[in-house]
Amino acid sequence: MKKIGLLTFHESDNFGTCLQAFALQHTLKKISGCQVELLRYYRSNVVRKSKFNKLQELLRLLFQWNFISIFWIIFGRKKIQRLKKRFREYREKYYSYSAVTYREYQNFCEHEDDYDAYVVGSDMVWSQDRATPLSLYFLKFAQTYKKIAYAPSIGSLHIAEDLLPEYKKWLSDFPYISCREKSGCDLIFDLTGRKVPLVADPTLLISAEEWNDIFRLEKSYKAPESTLTLLSYLFDGVPKGSRKTLEDFCKANHMSQTIIPMSPYEHFYSKNELLDPTEFVDLIRKSSLVLTNSYHGLVFSIIYRKPFCVLARPANAHWVQFEERLTGLLRYLHLENRRISNISELTTAHLTLDYSTIEPLLLDFIASSTEFLRSSLRDSEGSK
Repeated sequence: MKKIGLLTFHESDNFGTCLQAFALQHTLKKISGCQVELLRYYRSNVVRKSKFNKLQELLRLLFQWNFISIFWIIFGRKKIQRLKKRFREYREKYYSYSAVTYREYQNFCEHEDDYDAYVVGSDMVWSQDRATPLSLYFLKFAQTYKKIAYAPSIGSLHIAEDLLPEYKKWLSDFPYISCREKSGCDLIFDLTGRKVPLVADPTLLISAEEWNDIFRLEKSYKAPESTLTLLSYLFDGVPKGSRKTLEDFCKANHMSQTIIPMSPYEHFYSKNELLDPTEFVDLIRKSSLVLTNSYHGLVFSIIYRKPFCVLARPANAHWVQFEERLTGLLRYLHLENRRISNISELTTAHLTLDYSTIEPLLLDFIASSTEFLRSSLRDSEGSK
């Protein structure tokens, strides 16, 4: 095998998207010794949503439409452009892209012979709400023996009724298939009768030390006790009614608070410059406690063996349908007690986390995931 094509989400200005794309490309190169190219394809902005989800999203935006939101939209453009520039520079530095830019499905068919194998994953590439067109991310254009699915996420627990036959057909054409969530493995079994392995997000396949080397972060860092830091990384920001509660918790425990801005309010009041993915990793590395509702906020807390709390999303939030990504990983590692429903539930007990009990489980998970990828590439080569 000489050349591998990787199809995944890569173009969003999102820490998790950018880090998982790099991690899978990096790991594929390392275990195969092959040239690995990230297929230069940019998704349409159109995503499949039910009428109910569209209404939910509209109401959420209208509810948040206040003075600060309006001010941020009007006057925050320069900051947003700087953010986009930093993400663009990250992609140019860390991705190895295909020479071809794929603009439509037909382009994939025309260049199918360019690669000896195709890998799709990870991220929510099999989500009916996020992938466009969905059939593309099931590698419909590729010969069967070339198809490998590593850690794709279906995202939610349910698939639209009209899509079930299509999912069954597409899944049945994969000789090498895995999934990132147990709920996804169960769904694949229900549709195809196949038991597929649960594998780790590709970012977990790279150790903390290797991430430090890749991003040229300081070799060793230990925060002085006098500068303990709580890092908040919450989509939609720290809830308005919980801001003082969080401030009081930090004061009581002699901690400073660092917020990665994720709402118009936080962007408006933040004194920090916007981050690129390498700086996001560094903030987690230097934190004493991570408060997050992000999947990759959770994953990188685990990579750096940090105490963390996962804040559950409100029941009426659009993204609550994808919460299984986080709860499933917590269940697998027996860390369900690190999930809280409200910031008021934070206690001093959350300031520590003994990883020694889950270390063997983590290492086995990483080893079996790496072996799935290695054996799939080897078997695909032998099936020509």
